[in-house]
Amino acid sequence: LSQYKFIFIGEQHGKEHIPKKVFSFVNELQGKVIFCVELPQQCEDLLQKYLEDEISKESLYASPYLQAALQDKRLRPGILEMYKKFFRKGILIHCLENDEGSPEQRDKNMAQRFFDIVQQESADYYLIYAGHVHVMTKTREIFGIPITPIPMYLPKEIVQHAVVLQCLEEDCVVHCEFER
Repeated sequence: LSQYKFIFIGEQHGKEHIPKKVFSFVNELQGKVIFCVELPQQCEDLLQKYLEDEISKESLYASPYLQAALQDKRLRPGILEMYKKFFRKGILIHCLENDEGSPEQRDKNMAQRFFDIVQQESADYYLIYAGHVHVMTKTREIFGIPITPIPMYLPKEIVQHAVVLQCLEEDCVVHCEFER
């Protein structure tokens, strides 16, 4: 992964072993890493306080902005443990979602937030960690709904230097495949 400046990691929400595998990949990167996650921007300060041990997990989970993420298991103990490990290693964590936009605008808004982070903060690696449909390499229809994923909204200069790693888990075994 170290040959790519932009790494988009897709996951199945709610799977226990994917965060451990993702941590092992990201942990090998040397240099400044910015790790962007599929959580509302409105709770980024609260997440930071949790990572700094200023608030409890229960206080974090009480945020009204995180209820959907808790329900669909984007946020769970294994993920928080991975975020804590990254934080201790000096990896910056940013939230991409904007809870105020329409569902149709979700990936477009996350792409804009990611692009803003790339423009404002210098790093050796920029990662997106989101549900696998959000980082696909092309527009697809899922359950009759057209999905235009984050990479489709990003400038070609970013996408050309990016790799997508799709991580799926079955029977406690994690399979990660590259998409280009």
